[in-house]
Amino acid sequence: MRIAVLDLGTNIFNLLIVDKLKNKKWEFVTQHKKFVQLGEGGINQKYIIPCAIQRAIETLENFAEIIEEKQCNKIFGFATSAVRNAKNGKELIQKIYQKTGLKINIIDGNKEAELIYHGVHLIYPIPERALIMDIGGGSVEFILAEQEQILWKHSFEVGAQRLFYNFHKTDPIPPESLTALDGYLEIELKPLVEACQQYPPIELIGTAGTFEVIYEIFLAESNETYKRNKFETLVIPVDAFYRIHQKFEKLTLEERLAIKGMRPKRAGMVTVASALIAFIMKNIQPQKMRVSPSSLKEGCLNLFAEGKIQ
Repeated sequence: MRIAVLDLGTNIFNLLIVDKLKNKKWEFVTQHKKFVQLGEGGINQKYIIPCAIQRAIETLENFAEIIEEKQCNKIFGFATSAVRNAKNGKELIQKIYQKTGLKINIIDGNKEAELIYHGVHLIYPIPERALIMDIGGGSVEFILAEQEQILWKHSFEVGAQRLFYNFHKTDPIPPESLTALDGYLEIELKPLVEACQQYPPIELIGTAGTFEVIYEIFLAESNETYKRNKFETLVIPVDAFYRIHQKFEKLTLEERLAIKGMRPKRAGMVTVASALIAFIMKNIQPQKMRVSPSSLKEGCLNLFAEGKIQ
């Protein structure tokens, strides 16, 4: 059986296609991603603007062609923060179906967090209590977990695109903006801090995105190249994270783009995303940092293999 998973994030649309094998295993077929930026024009306006809708339709028309070409038997489609919060989100989903025939489900933050946990757990057994963190453009999902158990989970509307529009208005970001961002997160993420006091995590596990960029930059400092393996998590030294984060705070966009290992599409919002991670590190104080390339899409595959979703 060939399966396609579509993840319609606030910034990026992802398509993953795999073949289902025996014993809950998968064989990678192809993967595609496109920076659609549904939040263009100000994500806080809660309205997806026409040019973003057009990009979304064009991207999914292309994805639909790939799905047909690869002869997929099963398709899962998920839309997250930008679509679920936009006043015209359901209208966009209807247009997607009319133009492409793809059925996309708008999922809530709790469901998104659950899928992310299962994606991480697919490749990493979470031997010690961990805080899983998935930074999207619109929302950030946090899951406190240990081995087979989710202890607590929540989705907060503090994604990188929201933080960028609200706090990163000049480049480099001014110290007073970072102070304001920290104060904002202190209020918005209070339930998370309280949950981590109840279930103190040993490890912070970040999924893909900003965490992978930081890992790539860390490797590039030693002239090493990142070779992505979707079935392997990677350790980011805590001191290396702080060194790279402090570098972001002082640089203009042009200077960030020049950092060895930087992904150009990530350079714009990486400063606020890194500041968000730094806030978590300061308040939660985990002993270790780890990056998981497996997240929502892989979590969907994991649950499908176990017969928990159809």
